[in-house]
Amino acid sequence: MPSTLFVHDPEFYAVVKDIELSEVVPDPDYFNYLLRAVAYQQVSGTVGEGMHGQFLELFPSKKPTPQEVLDMSFDTFREAGLSGQKSTYMQNIARFWIENKVTNEMLSGMLNVDLIAFLTQIKGVGRWTAEMLMIYGMARKDVFPIEDIIIQQGFAEIFGMQDLHLKELKRQMVLRSDKWEPHRSCAARLIWTWKMKQLEDSSNS
Repeated sequence: MPSTLFVHDPEFYAVVKDIELSEVVPDPDYFNYLLRAVAYQQVSGTVGEGMHGQFLELFPSKKPTPQEVLDMSFDTFREAGLSGQKSTYMQNIARFWIENKVTNEMLSGMLNVDLIAFLTQIKGVGRWTAEMLMIYGMARKDVFPIEDIIIQQGFAEIFGMQDLHLKELKRQMVLRSDKWEPHRSCAARLIWTWKMKQLEDSSNS
């Protein structure tokens, strides 16, 4: 992890210094990464992985094109365990890709704020989904997803803010994350990993 991340926040360093993170390898297929993110929405990682895997099995290439997704029937989506809502969201993404002639180069050239505004025009793609694409699909270094529930919980516990209302907690997350610029993606991953370890330890005790 970048040493400069902790220059202005030794308190944070003391908590996460022993966590090891693997390098993020960008996914060159942004369209399919967004489909994956939809599969993972509001379910556990294990369930999301299962649904996404079954969805990809419907395509010989395992990399569906926007037109292939748009041409699918809802019965076919259901074969992968996807709800009607998630099926609609995936087709919304496919339609948006086709109508706007979206390319990786187009998305890569956008600033974070512009990319979020562009993608959240799609019904079913919220800020969190766009930020997951930026962090894990595009390997952008300075994204802090304050809408992520695990990161909210981890942040609150690390900095003793469990009693704050959600709106104020998010405000504090934004303020604190200014200290971690331009490595906020790394900070987010550290908090997420720390919290998941707490949950794992709790379930094993």
